[in-house]
Amino acid sequence: MENLKLTNEGIDTASERMMAFFLENGIEKKEIVRNRLLLEEVLINFQNKFGTEKEFSISFNRIFHQVRCFVRVHGESFDPLKAENDFDTRLMRTLLDYEGGTPNWSYRNGCNITFFVTRRKQKISFIAKIAIALLLGVTAGLLLRGGSAAANVQQFANNYLAPLANAYTGLLCVMAVLLTFFAMPLGINALGNADSFGKFSKGSLLRMYGVMIASVLVYFLIFLGRVDFRADSTAISVKALYDILMGFFPTGLVAPFLNFNSIQILIIGVMFGFAFLAMGEKGQKVIELFDSCNLAAILTNNFLNAFIPVYVAISMFTSIVNADFAALGSVPMILLYVVAGFLLLIGFYTVIICVKQKMTPRDVVKHFMPGFMIALSSGSFGACFTTIINSMLAFGAEVNRTTFIMNVGGIVFKPAHSITFLVSSVIMAGIFGMPVSAPWLIFAALLSVILTVAVPNVPGASASVYALLFTQLGLPAEALVLMISVNAFLEFVMVAVNMYCLQGEIVFQARDVEQ
Repeated sequence: MENLKLTNEGIDTASERMMAFFLENGIEKKEIVRNRLLLEEVLINFQNKFGTEKEFSISFNRIFHQVRCFVRVHGESFDPLKAENDFDTRLMRTLLDYEGGTPNWSYRNGCNITFFVTRRKQKISFIAKIAIALLLGVTAGLLLRGGSAAANVQQFANNYLAPLANAYTGLLCVMAVLLTFFAMPLGINALGNADSFGKFSKGSLLRMYGVMIASVLVYFLIFLGRVDFRADSTAISVKALYDILMGFFPTGLVAPFLNFNSIQILIIGVMFGFAFLAMGEKGQKVIELFDSCNLAAILTNNFLNAFIPVYVAISMFTSIVNADFAALGSVPMILLYVVAGFLLLIGFYTVIICVKQKMTPRDVVKHFMPGFMIALSSGSFGACFTTIINSMLAFGAEVNRTTFIMNVGGIVFKPAHSITFLVSSVIMAGIFGMPVSAPWLIFAALLSVILTVAVPNVPGASASVYALLFTQLGLPAEALVLMISVNAFLEFVMVAVNMYCLQGEIVFQARDVEQ
C-alpha cells in the first residue's frame, strides 16, 4: 500500500503504479488504458471534493485471474463514480460495466474505498478451451466405449462423472437465480433514477420488446408443425393458457428461488425495484447493497465459468460412452435455424433504416459494420462500445441520449438471444425424444423473451441462463451440455447481431427526437 497526496503529481504516480502492476500481470493494453482513465477521473473527483492536501492510498493484489486495485480516501462519504455532470466518468464506468470489470465504491469506518477489477489475458481463448474440451471428451469416449472394459467405463461415467456434472449444473442454476434477481431492481433503478426514464421514450422500449416478440413469434409459427395436438393432453385451451399465466405469479418468497422459477423471480425483482424507487433516499441505500451483491454474483459466476470446459469434457465423455450419437448429428439444424433468424434481424433493421432515414444500404453498413465486426471478433459488448458511440455520433445522434440507450439496451434488448433460446429448446426436445405440446411451446416462447433480461453482459453468462431455461422446460442435462458447447461458438455471433440491432434502435430514437 502506498500513500500519496491528491495533487496532479500524486494522481500521475498512482496511474503509473496501476499501469506497471497491470503490465506485470498480463493485462491487455486496452484494458490498462480504460482502467487508468477511470482511475484518473476518480482521483480528480476526490481532489475536487477534498483538496490537494488530502492523502489517499493505493494498493493492488491478484486473486486467480483477477487483478484488483483499491483506492482509499479517509473523510466524509463521497462516491466519485456518481459525478452525474461528468460525461467522461459515466462513459468510462459504463465501458467497464460491459467488460465485467465494474468499479465499485463503498464507505466503511470513515473511509471511501473505490475498487477496480479486471481479468488477466488468457493464453488460450475460451472458445479454444471449449473446442479442446469437446475434442478430448469425444476422443476419450470413442476410445474407451469399445472393448472388454466398456461396461466398467460406462458404469464409472454414470456413477461418478454424471453426478459431478449434475452438481455443477445446479451451481449454474443458483447463479442464474441470483443474477436474475439482482438485475431487475438495478435495471429499474437505472430507468427511474435522475429523470432517465424521461430521456428514454416509452416507444423505444415497446419497439425493442416488439422486435423480440415478433422474432420469437415467427419461430413459434414455424415450430407449430412439431406440436402434438392430441386432444387428451396437448390441445390449446383457455384453461391451459390460464394455468400458464397463473403459474407466473409467486405464491411464496422462498419457493421460486428453491425451484429456480425464473418468471416468478423476475416478478419478485420487479416489485422490489419499484419499491426501492418509491422509498427515495432510503431505497438508494438498498440499491447500493444490491449493486455490491450483484458484483459478488458476477465475480462468482466468472469463477464458475472457468470450469465450463471441464464440465463439457466430462459430460461429452459420459454421452459418448453411453452411445448418445443422435444429439451430435442434429447440431447443424440448430445452427441453420439460428443463423437464418440472425440474417432476418439484420435485414429488417437495414431496410427499415434505409426507408426512414432515406439512406442507401451502403451508408447503413458503413456506420453499423465497425461495431458489428468488433463484436463478432471479440464476443464482447464493451469492446465495441466506444466504436458504436463514435459511429452513432457520426450518424448525427445526440451524445447523452446515445449513451443512455446503450446502457438500457444492453440490459433489455437481446433479440439474437431470444431466437437462440427458443430454437435450441424446441430442437433439443426433439433430439432427446421429449414431446412438444402446445402449452410447452407457448411457455418456451415466453421464457425465451423474458430470460434475455437475465443475461448479464459478462463472458459466458448465457450458460447460466441455459441451465435455468432447460430446467424449467424439463429438458435433460445432456441437452444443456450440448447447447453450452454450441453456444460457445454462437455467443460471438449473438453479441454482434444484438449490437447491429441496438444501433438500429439508436437511430430510431434519433428519429423520435427529430419528430
